[in-house]
Amino acid sequence: PAPYEIANLMLETMPNPPRINHATHVEPAYDPQSDLVLLPHLSQFESGTEYYATLFHELAHATGHATRLNRFGTTPGDRMERYSFEELVAEFCAAFLCAHTSINNPTSEALQASYIAGWSKALRSNPQMILRAASLAQRAADYIRGKVHGEELTIAA
Repeated sequence: PAPYEIANLMLETMPNPPRINHATHVEPAYDPQSDLVLLPHLSQFESGTEYYATLFHELAHATGHATRLNRFGTTPGDRMERYSFEELVAEFCAAFLCAHTSINNPTSEALQASYIAGWSKALRSNPQMILRAASLAQRAADYIRGKVHGEELTIAA
């Protein structure tokens, strides 16, 4: 199957997915209060690869919800450190899912690498956090792929 078909099949297997709304004048976001992923329409992205990379990033955030992997309450640090850490998890997860689905685009990959590098600078004082973020991102990617269930995962503090 084509990469977008694989991505769509994968999304159908995600347990307990969040609602996904598309709108014309929005920035991509995940709202944990309403458990909602908000995205511009596919036609508003420069390419399908950019759409899916963005969707994967926002779905990665959604895996942190208490009804899924419950990652939000377990991350140590102040507000900025937790935000930086969560962004790093989401971008690693998006990169893993793009690789899994063979969705690749040099521009998207360069942006992902730059984004990961930028957030990792914020965590440079604790290099173990980057490894922990990659590990949690793999768990998030597995969850989205339907390969694990939230209750099976224990996240070490």
